[in-house]
Amino acid sequence: MMPLDQTVALSSEQRLQQAHAHTVHILPLHWQGPLESARLQAAWSRVVARHAVLRHAFGQAEGYRGLRQAPLPQPPGQSLQLHMLPAGAAMPTVAFDLACGHVIQGWLVEDAPQRGRLLVAAASLALDERSLWLLADELWRRYHDQDLSTGEAFQYTDYVQWRQSLEEDDDARIGQAYWAHQAQQLEQSPALRLSYRREAGTAAAVPALLHHRIAEEMASALQSGQASGRWQVATVLQAAWLALLARLGQQSRIACAWQHDCRDDYEPMAQALGLYGKTLPLILNVPPQASLSELVNQLAAQQEQHVAAQEYLPDDLAARPPEIGLSVRHAAGRWQEGALQWALQWTASGDPRLSLALHVDLSDPAAPGLQLHYDARHYDAVSMTGLLRQYQAWLRELLARPDTACSELQWDDAAIWPQRLPMTAEVLPLGRDTLLTHIAAHALNTPHAIALSSAAGQISYGQLLQRVNQLAHWLQSQGVRPGAHVALVLPRSPELVMALLAVWRCGAAYVPIDPDWPAVRQQAILADAAPALVLHDGKAPAADGLHCALWPADLQGYSMQAPTVAPALQDLAYLLYTSGSTGTPKGVLIEHAQLLNYVVAASQGMGLAPCRCWGLTSTVAADLGNTALFAALLHGAELAIADASDMQDGAHFAAFLQRHRVDALKIVPSHLEALLDGGSAVLPATLVLGGESSPAALLRRIWQCQPQARIFNHYGPTETTVGVMWHACCASDAASGAAAAPLTRVMANCRVAILDADLRPVPVGGIGQLCIAGAQRSRGYLNRPPEDRQAWYRSGDLACHLPQGGLRILGRSDEQVKIRGFRVEPAEIEAALLQQAGVRQACVMPQGEPARLIAWVSGENLAVEPLRLALRDVLPEAMQPARILALPSFPRLANGKIDRRALLDALAESPAESGQGGEARAVADDLEFVVLDTMQQLLPATPALGRDSDFIEAGGHSLLAIKLVARLRKLLQIEIAPALVFDHATPAALAAALRAQAPDAAALAELAGLRRTLLEMPAAQRDALLEQA
Repeated sequence: MMPLDQTVALSSEQRLQQAHAHTVHILPLHWQGPLESARLQAAWSRVVARHAVLRHAFGQAEGYRGLRQAPLPQPPGQSLQLHMLPAGAAMPTVAFDLACGHVIQGWLVEDAPQRGRLLVAAASLALDERSLWLLADELWRRYHDQDLSTGEAFQYTDYVQWRQSLEEDDDARIGQAYWAHQAQQLEQSPALRLSYRREAGTAAAVPALLHHRIAEEMASALQSGQASGRWQVATVLQAAWLALLARLGQQSRIACAWQHDCRDDYEPMAQALGLYGKTLPLILNVPPQASLSELVNQLAAQQEQHVAAQEYLPDDLAARPPEIGLSVRHAAGRWQEGALQWALQWTASGDPRLSLALHVDLSDPAAPGLQLHYDARHYDAVSMTGLLRQYQAWLRELLARPDTACSELQWDDAAIWPQRLPMTAEVLPLGRDTLLTHIAAHALNTPHAIALSSAAGQISYGQLLQRVNQLAHWLQSQGVRPGAHVALVLPRSPELVMALLAVWRCGAAYVPIDPDWPAVRQQAILADAAPALVLHDGKAPAADGLHCALWPADLQGYSMQAPTVAPALQDLAYLLYTSGSTGTPKGVLIEHAQLLNYVVAASQGMGLAPCRCWGLTSTVAADLGNTALFAALLHGAELAIADASDMQDGAHFAAFLQRHRVDALKIVPSHLEALLDGGSAVLPATLVLGGESSPAALLRRIWQCQPQARIFNHYGPTETTVGVMWHACCASDAASGAAAAPLTRVMANCRVAILDADLRPVPVGGIGQLCIAGAQRSRGYLNRPPEDRQAWYRSGDLACHLPQGGLRILGRSDEQVKIRGFRVEPAEIEAALLQQAGVRQACVMPQGEPARLIAWVSGENLAVEPLRLALRDVLPEAMQPARILALPSFPRLANGKIDRRALLDALAESPAESGQGGEARAVADDLEFVVLDTMQQLLPATPALGRDSDFIEAGGHSLLAIKLVARLRKLLQIEIAPALVFDHATPAALAAALRAQAPDAAALAELAGLRRTLLEMPAAQRDALLEQA
C-alpha cells in the first residue's frame, strides 16, 4: 500500500488508459554526426530527474478504490541510466515495474561511426506520444546547454489536482450540460457505413497504416489561405476529410473523435510531460448545399467550443468515441547543430477504438503529410489506398471552388480506381436473325439431334420444327395474327416450349401464366394482356370474354411448313408479368432483339456453347427459366424439362439430373440449397445462380459435391431481359467470412452504372441505385405511358462498386427502413447474419408501426441467442433485430425466390389462427411421437404442436415438406412422397398414412419405438450410445 498523504488519483486521461496500462510507447530517434555519449548521458539524467512524472509509482492506497499514483524522491537507477547496445541491435523488450516508479528507459546504439539510434520506451500511464517528442526536444537542448525556461517543470500532479478542483467550480455545471447535449447529439448521429466495410467479430483490432503526401499545388493553396487569414490548414484538411466520408456514406451529419491536446491551450503546460491528450466527440453537419468555407467555419467554431469545455468531458463519453478519428501534429521531428543531426522516425500510434482515423502531419508546411490508420478487420489496403486517392481528388476540387456547394463538386472516380467495372461492355454484332431462325437452322442441319426431353420421351430438332409449324398453323386458325398476344396457361413441359415457339411463328408474342397461380392473379393478367387466345391444358380458370382453347390433341391436318409470316427483331417476343409496387401485376414488353442479345451475350460471356444438356427446372412465367430454355436451343443442345415430381425433393432432383445427364442448370441459390439439404449430391458441371445473391456457404457446398463445377453469379431485372451482369465464381468467393458473390462482367452491348438520386455516378465507397441501359432494355410496360428507352432504367436495387473491381447488390432501395430515426438497410443485417457460423440464408424485414426488425435465418444447428450476441458485436444498436427466428428453410414463390409476404403472414398469425389453439393433445403411439417431433424440429418458432396440429397451417410449406419427408425416410426407413404431407398434414393423420402404406406395420411400429427411446434420451447419453453402435 502507498502512503495516503503522498498519492493522487489518476487523471481522466490515465483512467481511460488504465485498461492498457502495460502498453509501451516507443520513440525511435536516429542521430548522425559527432555525438558525445557521456554528454548525452548527463543530459538524459537531468531531463529524467526534472520531471516528477518520470518517477511516478502506481499502486493501491488504503481507503481508496482503484489505482493511485505518487512521485518518488528519486527515479529508479535503470530510468536515469542511458543503456548502451551493440551496433545493429534491436530494441529490447521492456517490462516496466510501475509500483517502483520504473516508467521510462533509454538505450543508445552506435550502428556505424557517427551514426546510430537513441531508443526510448515509456509506460503509457506516464507519458503520451507528444510527451516523448517534448522529451527529445528538451534532451537536445540540454545536450547543447541551450537556455531552458527558468524554474521547475510543470508537474503532472499539479495538473491532476487542478482538474479535480474544476469539478467544484461555477463552470462545472455548464460544462457538464454541454457534454450531456453532445451525448444526445451523438446518439442521433448514424455511424459511418462505407460500402466496403467488413463486419468483424469480437477479436482485437488489427491496426494498419498508410502514408500519403498532399500534392505541392494543393499545399501551396492551403498555405495561401492560411496566410490571408481565411482558414487554418489543419481545419481545412479535417473538414475536407469529414465531408468526403459524409459524401461516401450519404450522410448529412457525421460524428468523429477529435484528438486534442490541452497543452496547446495553457501556456504553463506547453512543455509538460504526462498524459494531456483528449478524445473529444465532434459532430459536423454536412448539408448538400454547404461549401468548404462554411464547413471550415462550422468545424472551427465547434472545436473552439469543445476546447472551452474540454476539462469537463465525462469519462463515459470519452471512453466510447465514434469510430472515425481526427488528429494533427505541428511539431517537427528534426534537430541540427553543426554536423550533428537528430531525426525522429515518427508515426502516430492509432487508437484501437477507432476503425478509421486520419492523422495530419504539418511539421513541414510545404508538404503536409497524412497518416491513415485503419482497422484491418474492417478495411483492406486496396480500399484504403483508393480512399486516400479520393481524398486527394476531393481536396483538389474543394480548394479550386471553396465557396461552391459540395453537392455540385465531382471528381473522376473511375480514374482513381483503374480496376473499377466499366460502365459500357464490349460491342457484339448480332446479325439480323431471330432466335427462331437459329433454332430452325439446327432443325435443318442436325435434324436428329435431341431438342427436348422429359419423362414423356424425347423430341428431335427436326420433329420440334415440324410440330411448331403445325401448331403455328393451328394458332392462325384460332385467330392469332402478327402482333397479337397469346396466353400460355401450361405447366413446365415440352408442350409449353413448342407453344411459345409456335406463337413466334405466327409473328405474335406469348404471355406465360403459371397454372399454379391463384385464379384471381391469372384473371387479372388475362384482363390486362387481352390475349387473342388463351391456350391451356384444361386447368385454366374461366376467362370471360376471351377466346380459350385446349391444347390440340391432333395436328395431322396442318402443314409442317413454316407460315409465311416471320417475326422481326423489333417485334414483341413475350409479355412477362412482374409484381408491381402498387400490388397490381405489370406486363413487361420484351422484343426479339433484346432476348437475342441476352442469349448470345450470355452464351459468349459465360462460355455456354459447350453445355449440351440444360435442365429446365424453373417456371417460364418468370424469366429465370429463359437462360436454360434459350441457351440450349440457340446452340442446338438438349433441353431436359423437369416436371413437378422431379423437383419434389433432393432425391428426385438428383435422379432427374442423372437420368438426363444434365450438364448445365439455372436455379435460384436458396432453392438449390434446399434441394441439397433434401439429399441431392448430384450437380451438373455448369451452374448459373440467379434471382438472389449467392452466399459463400452455398458455393462451398456445391464444390464439395462437384469440385470441377463452373459457377456463375447472374443478375438482371425482368425489365432488362433476364440478366445484364454475371461473375465467374472463384475460390475467394467461397472463403469463410466472404460476402455474397460479386458481379464483375456486363453483358455485351449493355451499360450499367451506380447512380445517386440525381443520376450522378456514385464513387467507390458509396451506395447508389443500379441503373441499366443498352440493347436489353425492354420496350416498357403494357398499358402504361411509353418510356425513354435511351435513358437509364432504374432497377431499384442498391449496389456499390467494389475496390477490387466489380460491384455487389446490397438490397432494394424500397426496403430501407427507419428505426428510431436511423436509416437501416435490412440487406446489411442479412450480410452480417450470413457471416455467422452455420447460417446459410437470412432475411430481414421491418414489422409493425413503429417498425421493428425481424430476422429469419436457416442453416444447420442454429441457436438464436448466440446469433443475437454475435450481431451485438458487429452492428450498431439500432440495427439489432428485435426478434430472430430460425427456420429449416424459407417459403418460396413460383420462381424460387423467398416468399417474404409468407414470412410476415406466418409471423402475424396467432396460435389460434394457425391451428394451434387450445391445449395440444398428446400423441397416441410411438409413430405419432416421431412424426410430431420431426415436425416440431422443422417449426422451432411455432408453439408446441399436438397430434392434431396442422403442419401446413403452422408454417410448413413445400420446401419444409421436402425436408420433413427426407428426415422421416431416414428415421423410419420408409419411402414417402412429399404429397403425402399435404394430404395428411397432422402428426396423427400422417402417422396413420405411413402405417397404412408400410409393407410391415409391426416392423414400422417397432422401429418407431426405438427412435422414440433415442429421441427422449438426454443428448449426451444418446450421442454416447450412437458412438458405440
